[in-house]
Amino acid sequence: MPSSFQFGIILPIPKDKHGDLSNLDMYFRCGRIEVDSSSYVGKFYGAFNNILNVLGSKRDEMLAVRLVKTHCLPSLLYSREIWRLNNTDARSIDVAWNNASRKN
Repeated sequence: MPSSFQFGIILPIPKDKHGDLSNLDMYFRCGRIEVDSSSYVGKFYGAFNNILNVLGSKRDEMLAVRLVKTHCLPSLLYSREIWRLNNTDARSIDVAWNNASRKN
């Protein structure tokens, strides 16, 4: 659970209809949904590193950019419509995207 939660009732949001609470990314707190962005950033870096490893060192730059945009970016921005990010979380997402852009 994120350390920024101090007061109030925190209810985890199940990821599927069966109530699976494993790998929880979102929390319902005081009438709004809070997001732990570290899991999204981790999934983004994992997908990004897999793409770079498969393409190797002599990769086509345009292909790498296209693959990152189509396969990595969705994992970084999953369910962003309901996020309420603080500045720290927004910065970590920006840093992840900028790191990927520089490495391509």
